[in-house]
Amino acid sequence: MSKQTAVYSLQRKLKTCKQSILSKELQVSLLQKKVEALEQSSKSSTHMERDLEEASKKVGHTVHAGLASENMHVRACMLCFTDEEVGEAG
Repeated sequence: MSKQTAVYSLQRKLKTCKQSILSKELQVSLLQKKVEALEQSSKSSTHMERDLEEASKKVGHTVHAGLASENMHVRACMLCFTDEEVGEAG
């Protein structure tokens, strides 16, 4: 193998290695951006959860009492409806 052929072969290998490194650097860069986006999303979710928790504490028992009352009303209506059905069928 001549010196010129060896140099050309090494230059091709070097070019291939450089392209491979650039490709891997690009992949790493994209992955870093994804990680940053996920971290930001996670922080936003945490802030929203905290805000929701604080709002829930402020509203407190009023909401729970209202929901319990509404739930009891719905159950009573369901019982009335089933009693009416039984009366009609009998």
